[in-house]
Amino acid sequence: MTISVEEFIYSDEYCGGIANGRKLKACIPGGSSVPILPANLLLTTAKGEKRIMNYDSLADGGFASGSMMGSGGFIVLDDTQCVVKHTYTLARFYRHESCGQCSPCREGTGWMEKILLNIEKGKGKMTDIDLLWDIQRKIEGNTICPLGDAAAWPVAAAIRHFRDEFEWHVTNPDDAQRRNFGLAHYADPIHSGTFKIKSKKSSGGSGWSVPVFFFQEGVCLAVLFFVLALGRGAGQRRFVRQGGSVCYY
Repeated sequence: MTISVEEFIYSDEYCGGIANGRKLKACIPGGSSVPILPANLLLTTAKGEKRIMNYDSLADGGFASGSMMGSGGFIVLDDTQCVVKHTYTLARFYRHESCGQCSPCREGTGWMEKILLNIEKGKGKMTDIDLLWDIQRKIEGNTICPLGDAAAWPVAAAIRHFRDEFEWHVTNPDDAQRRNFGLAHYADPIHSGTFKIKSKKSSGGSGWSVPVFFFQEGVCLAVLFFVLALGRGAGQRRFVRQGGSVCYY
């Protein structure tokens, strides 16, 4: 696990870049429960170091500027995507999954879902954003099982990094129904520097699997399963494209 996140996303050896030449806006790097990161914090850490595809590097900066590798399920959003809508989708899922035993999770997940839906549909208020923050804060760490944390973290990270997109939905309710907020400043470099992507052939051997989800035009185009070859071994691995999927042998 020594390749950079940038190489993983953009190199033809792995994901092959963003579909249709779109720009990277955000990514949820470890499955739906881990914090979402804007492009400029996904490719490099807040300290300006290249982010690597491993647990320590993705967590660098804590939840303030980092995330978690979690299950390794990369959910990549391009510049056509709406963070508010995706956050609502995740909140709806966790509300459905809540067993209802713990009051903070039972009440909080449903409350967050309703508020996010109002904001997404142009019916939100500016105070709703702070209310969301307060609700997720009271869910996190106050439930018997980790589902409460899993429901709170996506909302907290979305507000932390994309608050201006939430505010735009509130102040431009009609416009928000016709178009998305766009890329804004989320890809602006935090530190100056350039990166070069070098494609390299991968040898056979043991590896680990990373599911990658690319979103474009509001739908999941493909679930791409990649095996990153680690170590050495016999045989040659190759990509075979089948429709929207990419298989790595």
